[in-house]
Amino acid sequence: MFFVLSGFLIYGILIKKHPSTKAFILRRLRRLYPVFLVVLGLYLVLSIVFPSHSKLPHSLSQALILIGANLLMLPGMTSITAIITVAWSLSYE
Repeated sequence: MFFVLSGFLIYGILIKKHPSTKAFILRRLRRLYPVFLVVLGLYLVLSIVFPSHSKLPHSLSQALILIGANLLMLPGMTSITAIITVAWSLSYE
């Protein structure tokens, strides 16, 4: 239902305003990315405080790669694990 409603709203915006693809993507990133960064940052802090509950790999290099992939919002479109489980849909949005 979420994707249907989101698709309907996004389609309505595109039909009414006819923004360029670049303008549309930049506007979406400005709206979504700050909140995503705050939540991801909070998770990373909590991963340090409570390491037994962390989804991050024990290897620093693998953890940095996973964090980088999540910063690029790749989970959902690839087989990369989402650090923030509900954020996988952001790559589709």
